Amino acid sequence: MKKLLLLLICACILFAGCASTPKHPAKSGSQLEIEFSLAGSFETEDSAEPGLFRYYFIAIDADNVRETFPLPITAPSGAYGWGNGWGTSDKASESKGITGYLRYDSANEPANWYDILPGSKLLASGPPQAPVAWELADRGKTMRAVIDFSALTDEPDALENLQINMICTNQVPTDPNDTAPGRRWDALGFKTERDYIDIDVTKSYTYSGSDPEGDVSDENLDITDWKVSVRRD
Repeated sequence: MKKLLLLLICACILFAGCASTPKHPAKSGSQLEIEFSLAGSFETEDSAEPGLFRYYFIAIDADNVRETFPLPITAPSGAYGWGNGWGTSDKASESKGITGYLRYDSANEPANWYDILPGSKLLASGPPQAPVAWELADRGKTMRAVIDFSALTDEPDALENLQINMICTNQVPTDPNDTAPGRRWDALGFKTERDYIDIDVTKSYTYSGSDPEGDVSDENLDITDWKVSVRRD
């Protein structure tokens, strides 16, 4: 009996030492529901043209600093090149502007949440995490996700504001020598695509808006509407 008890104690110590602590708690009680719609529909691989892929991102900056915000990568830039191939900020070289993102593509079905690793200049991400909920609605025209505040930051109760952008593209180039011919993309805004959503998240509220239709030739990348609902516990 003593031998069995000793074995059980040793096993508990062993597993406690090997267990890894999750970066974020499972639920904070506060959640963010985000949705956006396209002129066409969400297609990670084109049904009429196999081999044509699309990538959909919801980029979020949860550092409580309103002066930094997510932007789309529109072209390679100097030594930074294409960066991560889809999202950047005015302070990407300082690893600011995007703290995490939801990604939907052929390798992320259903969509996954990723943390941007600190100090990576927005170039490296943590492992995939499942959002609280995710779905395609309205015959595939609308993507909806629910993300717990605990996935956005280690201190969800201290979160005061968020900057958000939706970014859609048909190529995610990372080689600085890649000219990415035929690359198309859309994000919030028209032509310059420097718009973004800046919201107060200290109380429950629903924000909504629209995006100019027809500013990208691929309707399955063309953002038309968005809605963000804050649910504060």
